Amino acid sequence: MIDKKGIKKNDSTRKNYPATLKAKIALVALREDAPISDLSVKFAVHAAVISRWKRAALQSLEEGFKGKTERMAKDHTSELKELHAK
Repeated sequence: MIDKKGIKKNDSTRKNYPATLKAKIALVALREDAPISDLSVKFAVHAAVISRWKRAALQSLEEGFKGKTERMAKDHTSELKELHAK
């Protein structure tokens, strides 16, 4: 069953939030314009859940920036191995 906000509810009490809503709330939490407790009331999501999404968003951002340099280093290492093999 899906409610008005597009949140999927199972037979149990656990809610499944769409990724777009998670991203939106995490971005608002990252801005730190309002305390997480206020965001919790505004979006009707528990503060611990918002904190978890905020942490996950920060980790994803860090991984996004790490990936490019690590790939470049890996490619450079493979190129060196190829050149030394010749």
